[in-house]
Amino acid sequence: MEHLQHFEQTKNKLLKQIASISSYVANFSTQTTQKELQTVIDTLQREQFEVMVVGEFSNGKSTFINALLKNEVLPHSNVPTTALLNKIYYAKQPAFSVHYSNGKQEPLTKEQFDTFVSEDKQQMDGIASKIRQKLSMTKAAPTHLEVGYPTDLCRNNVVLIDSPGTNDMDEERVKITDEYIPRSDAAIFVLNANKIFSASEEAFLQRIMDADIKKIFFVINFKDLVPADQLKEVEDVFYKHVPTSIETNKVHFISALHALRHYVPQAQTETMSRRQQRKAQQQLPLHETGIVEFEDALKQFLTYDTGKEKLRKPIERTKRLLGEELDRVSFELQSLVHKIDDIDRHTASIQNQLATMKKDMKSKSSKLKQSIENQSQQIAVWYKKEAQNIIQKANDTANTHIQRGKDVNAIKTEIDLATAKMETKLKQSLTDRIEELLHNTVGRETTALQNEMTTMMDKLFVNAAQKADWSHIPVAQRKEQTSSNVREGAIIGGLIGGFLLALSGGTIGWGLLGGAAVGVAVTAYTSSNEDVYDELRKQVRKRYDKAYTAQGKEVEKQLAKLASTMQEQYENYTQQLIEKQTAKTKTLLNNQHLSLAAQQNKISMLEERQIQLRQHGEALTATLQNYSNNQGVKAHAYSTVN
Repeated sequence: MEHLQHFEQTKNKLLKQIASISSYVANFSTQTTQKELQTVIDTLQREQFEVMVVGEFSNGKSTFINALLKNEVLPHSNVPTTALLNKIYYAKQPAFSVHYSNGKQEPLTKEQFDTFVSEDKQQMDGIASKIRQKLSMTKAAPTHLEVGYPTDLCRNNVVLIDSPGTNDMDEERVKITDEYIPRSDAAIFVLNANKIFSASEEAFLQRIMDADIKKIFFVINFKDLVPADQLKEVEDVFYKHVPTSIETNKVHFISALHALRHYVPQAQTETMSRRQQRKAQQQLPLHETGIVEFEDALKQFLTYDTGKEKLRKPIERTKRLLGEELDRVSFELQSLVHKIDDIDRHTASIQNQLATMKKDMKSKSSKLKQSIENQSQQIAVWYKKEAQNIIQKANDTANTHIQRGKDVNAIKTEIDLATAKMETKLKQSLTDRIEELLHNTVGRETTALQNEMTTMMDKLFVNAAQKADWSHIPVAQRKEQTSSNVREGAIIGGLIGGFLLALSGGTIGWGLLGGAAVGVAVTAYTSSNEDVYDELRKQVRKRYDKAYTAQGKEVEKQLAKLASTMQEQYENYTQQLIEKQTAKTKTLLNNQHLSLAAQQNKISMLEERQIQLRQHGEALTATLQNYSNNQGVKAHAYSTVN
């Protein structure tokens, strides 16, 4: 069975298992649990693999994608094209559409789609304006294009995302590329065997290398144009630029045009000279084009590395919910087998403690907010200082290379190389500091709160256990195991994720700081190099200073919002714990007043429920284990063959 088909079958099996669990617990679980299970199901149903394709315009990226699709779906061009993403998904019939920032979309003919993709930006803006006028969407801007196509690669929920070229200086191009790669399941970096790793490609690689290198495939295109005895030299140059830890199955020499011609005999390419086109007439066999081996490696990676993680997350979330139900069963069994003297007085005391907690909740949350705000201000000051270092580095780099008389485009690349690692480090350090802040504030408070709640009930059961032997009762957990740490992690993780998303893409980068504007400004000055350099200095100062000033304000704003959100989350969490503890107190009181026969019947029912819940959890674990074992065997077979 093909890798991706096996993933889909396992996903469908898992959906049925979780639906069965949801149906089983519906009669006794809380509404919160039922909603969470439905969320797990909905999320898993929407799960798909997103594969980002990046590369400079001269590297044959469109031809490569067409080779994967086995047809000429994307038009080719010799000039930089529109700064729109193309999302390619499976459809039984070809379909094309443009999507706008207001959520609306418009179907396109193939000819209109080709115009959007292949025309330069100025022409595209004019075409888009006409369509917007037709749709009364004058305030909306096109965000991306979508292509539905009957291609085998996308049949099993794989979406190809064709990004703008990485060497283009349009702000939106680089911004989209930088934001999408971290969110993708895999990325394909298309290089040119004739000019392996240009300066701009090296700068781009530095931005993505630290965080995302493990999921990046390197496709070195035009292998047919390099003499066989020189391929090793190209390979050596490649490995000088990438980490030594890069896996060999992530590097592929390919002839995209020759591969495409096996599916479309008259296929053309966007970047070949006449001499190169004559040489390309010598058709390579399909297995020598490298495309088949690459597809196998990509599918293997998506299925085993990424696919396993996509299955693990819903399984762990469902097992956590099952664990909470088991906790409730365990508590009820304890409340039935313990005979607690003066139960009414004890439960009244617990209710009074809960009332005091609720009363004190606002003051505690206010202190928590104040603590977060104080530490957030320190983070904001630190961030601005580090940002100033990047601004200074950009200006110093510009001045140094201006003095050497370098070309403007080369200077922009040097600035990118000089600031890329600094920006990546700044983003990661910001995340680390926020994480530490939240763990040291809300983490401690929620842990203390949970411990206080647990102690209330523990005292009752400890006293009762000293008077009665209940070891014969098959209760899995004598002491209730809470999921407070899991929930705390979910709260903190969600807040950090939202915080970073609000900052819109992290690193600011030369391309994100208006590189296109610099290019336009520079071309307008032709009287002397000094005029060009003066304009470049102004643009560098303006763009870096302006962007980081805005980013610093946004960091302050989001940190302030983080404190308020954390206060609200803490209050909600406290309220939920109080409600759960109140419900437990009522359950305890009711069970203590049951007749002996009623208690025995309820114990039998709860023991059966305990068995069923465990079996559901074990079945989920087995599903993931079977998937992992199956894919492990396939991965070993693949590595042995290759």
